[in-house]
Amino acid sequence: MQQHNNSFFSSLLSTHYFYTMYKYFISIVFLLVSIIACKNNSKEKPVAKTNTTDTAKVFPIVELLQNDAEDVQKTPYYLYKITKRKGNKTKDSVVISREEFAKIAAPVLNIHLDKKNFREDAFQDLNTQSFTIINTSINPNAELRSITALLNDETNKLKTAFIMFEKNYGDSTVKRNYYWKANKSLAVATSVRYKSGLVKEETQLINWNDRDE
Repeated sequence: MQQHNNSFFSSLLSTHYFYTMYKYFISIVFLLVSIIACKNNSKEKPVAKTNTTDTAKVFPIVELLQNDAEDVQKTPYYLYKITKRKGNKTKDSVVISREEFAKIAAPVLNIHLDKKNFREDAFQDLNTQSFTIINTSINPNAELRSITALLNDETNKLKTAFIMFEKNYGDSTVKRNYYWKANKSLAVATSVRYKSGLVKEETQLINWNDRDE
């Protein structure tokens, strides 16, 4: 499995953006593993404790993403998509409509989080001057596995969000990771692993205001 994950993310390294996104993927995944494996020894102290049986609302991560998506719809950004597939050195770049953007972002924007079905953890990271808020599904078989948000620790404004989906279809397992840079771009990395061993991988970058590209 580790070999597959390395192969999956290695395809993201061909551009500066995908290299940056790769580093965020690795750091967030490492953070999730650290919380589970060595939470008691972590230098990142929780800023709030939650009760998984509480039905109160969680931090409004999805609402922040919806606000960002609404800005994309209302502002005349130059909106384009870059697609890269495993085994193909070329990248397809096309201008897309607001409707297509909404369709790509829909799985994230339609997420419903609550403390009955998700465990919420919050940490302050002094190195990145961020609050990290992680919602992890209590059901290990749920399609939405986790959603992680980094907030500016002074303004509480969203910086980035990382959302992990996984679904088993019997003959294949589909993993889809979304990396949202607030006010800038959205990247979607999809991996489909078939029982036969065949693996298909694709990365889409939707850019509307990322000046680093």
